[in-house]
Amino acid sequence: MIIKIKDLQPNMMGIYKINYPNGKIYIGLSCDIKRRMNEHNNINQAKAPCDLAIKKYGKIQEIEILEFVNDINLLKEKEYHWIQYYQSNNKNKGYNLTPGGDNSE
Repeated sequence: MIIKIKDLQPNMMGIYKINYPNGKIYIGLSCDIKRRMNEHNNINQAKAPCDLAIKKYGKIQEIEILEFVNDINLLKEKEYHWIQYYQSNNKNKGYNLTPGGDNSE
């Protein structure tokens, strides 16, 4: 589901996908997706590749919600699944630095 950042409700928990103009993607998880998008859009704090891309291409206006997750304990597992599905930790496809789920390999 594509949703505009301005339409996100506070405390929406789940897995999101950012689609960049260069065709790359980023998969993330959050207990509060709206808050997390505001953090991503704070280009003054940009350090991670996904945030540097936002600085380059402009602030995120909309994202894709891949899955709402009501159990905080499942977030990392779901993030891992979606990163593998989209192969977004392949630097040619996305900006994820790891396979997800706090797996730093």
